[in-house]
Amino acid sequence: MTRFITAEKLKDKTYFEKTKFALLTEIQSGKIVCAGLENGYVYLAYPYSQAAVDKFREIAMRDEDTFFPVLIPDLSVMESLTGAASPELKLLASTFWPGPMNVVAPIIPGLNINFGANKPPASIYCRVPSNKFLRELLGLIGPLIYATAPQISGQPARQVADIAPKIKKQIDIIIDSGRCRYTRPATTVSFVTQPPKILRQGIIDEIKLRSVLQHLSD
Repeated sequence: MTRFITAEKLKDKTYFEKTKFALLTEIQSGKIVCAGLENGYVYLAYPYSQAAVDKFREIAMRDEDTFFPVLIPDLSVMESLTGAASPELKLLASTFWPGPMNVVAPIIPGLNINFGANKPPASIYCRVPSNKFLRELLGLIGPLIYATAPQISGQPARQVADIAPKIKKQIDIIIDSGRCRYTRPATTVSFVTQPPKILRQGIIDEIKLRSVLQHLSD
């Protein structure tokens, strides 16, 4: 049976801390979590467990050629996956993280982490969520792969009520933080090549990006 954790309960500091450590153990054991980001609810899974990744892929309905992005608690974790960040990346991250921005960067070869595909990716998508509970959980457990939770209509779910009942039954734990603030997708910037490139304009628009980094390609 799916267990629900509400934002109201997480306002209690004792419950917050107790739940954070309980979820650490549950996710590491292979359970799938659903939580809200700035612009939609997502599935989360532990990338160091093959069983968790297999279950996650089945729920997300993706094949073995699909690489998943990861949620991380801060820039230092991204550097542990990609190597030293460039000054431009650090500047952009310090301005817009935590928040609705994906950063793409080359991954360090040979990492023992499963991003959902049957071969290691050449690059990785990273995002630091605004949700404080998720960030603290990620600080304990490390990166988690994620995928958008769709509504019955196929659009991203903006609240728990939007998630299809069939999918809810497959998820072990849902962290209900209410309706998501935005409807637009997250912005994505790639640092795979120079100059950095805007792959997708979303919540953080090009004007805001260029106010921080002028030399961006699109």
